[in-house]
Amino acid sequence: MVKGKLIIIEAGDGCGKATQTKLLYDRLNQAGYKVKKIEYPDYESPACTPVKMYLQGEFGGHVDDVNAYAASVLFAVDRYASYRMKWKKNYKAENRTLAKSIDKDTKLSLKEFDGEQHFTQPPAHYTEASLVRTLEELGIGRPSTYAPTITTILARHYVIKENKNLYVTELGEVVNKMMKEAFPTIVDVNFTANMEALLDGVSEGTVDWKTIVSNFYPDLEEAVQNAEKELEEVKVGDEESDEVCELCGRRMVIKYGPHGRFLACPGFPECRNTKPYYEKIGVACPKCGKDIVLKKTQKGRKYYGCIGNPECDFMVWQRPSNEKCPVCGSILLEKGNKLVCSKEGCGFVKEKEKEENGQG
Repeated sequence: MVKGKLIIIEAGDGCGKATQTKLLYDRLNQAGYKVKKIEYPDYESPACTPVKMYLQGEFGGHVDDVNAYAASVLFAVDRYASYRMKWKKNYKAENRTLAKSIDKDTKLSLKEFDGEQHFTQPPAHYTEASLVRTLEELGIGRPSTYAPTITTILARHYVIKENKNLYVTELGEVVNKMMKEAFPTIVDVNFTANMEALLDGVSEGTVDWKTIVSNFYPDLEEAVQNAEKELEEVKVGDEESDEVCELCGRRMVIKYGPHGRFLACPGFPECRNTKPYYEKIGVACPKCGKDIVLKKTQKGRKYYGCIGNPECDFMVWQRPSNEKCPVCGSILLEKGNKLVCSKEGCGFVKEKEKEENGQG
């Protein structure tokens, strides 16, 4: 008699076990195997009652109230009861196995060959939407925290946003490196997802918050104390711009204030010259030839205008391109996947040319 095969998928909460299990279960069913899926803890089973009591803190709110050996026994009873009552017969039965194994004597035949060439591309930068999707897949955060999280990393200048893409700044790289070195467990994806799941349990009344804090805080306190002793003070240098201070001739640097980036003279306090920082888009103003820059209204709406304002009044809501309208000669504006003429009444429209991907 050939016994069945037991496949175990085990990891921290919120890291994708259920998704991967479902994919494997569906794939094996499609291949003709007889498969039974089991999940732990089995909350519907009476044998799981001690596990639920333990997770709810009914055996004590301190980490030492239930030692690791006792806790493992509770989970072992739950699994043993599930085996005896629900899936033992499946595991023991004949003709219910993953018997189609491959060994050194197995003969394989070629069914088809696809002669396609692919070039390795670097992973795409996160956008706000793709970052939220990734957080959801990893089980990190909740819908109410996604927007504040992105706002925080932008406000602290750990990342910057350009053309919908998020780019890590030098400050962000330094902070990330320090956090990974000083608090490797706390910044671990699985730990964060597990903590989110436990906090969900607190809100649902199934987990005692004191148990979570008593398990988490001692290690955190020790890590913080070690970090205060061992971490060195890091100073991130200012980013130079191509603007020259008209008062002293130094190259101005980009600073961060409550309202975003601005230009300041590095000669402070001898020279206190400052000016607004505008992001250049690499397109010349069609009226005066100066740079077109990205600006914002008082209400935060983005628009594109000439850096020579107020002397030059060029302003548009859509991003200008370097192409000219073949009909009237006006500048073309980007609108989705199309380029449209900026001159009212012209009506010229064309598809944007797809950017060629680099090959590697």
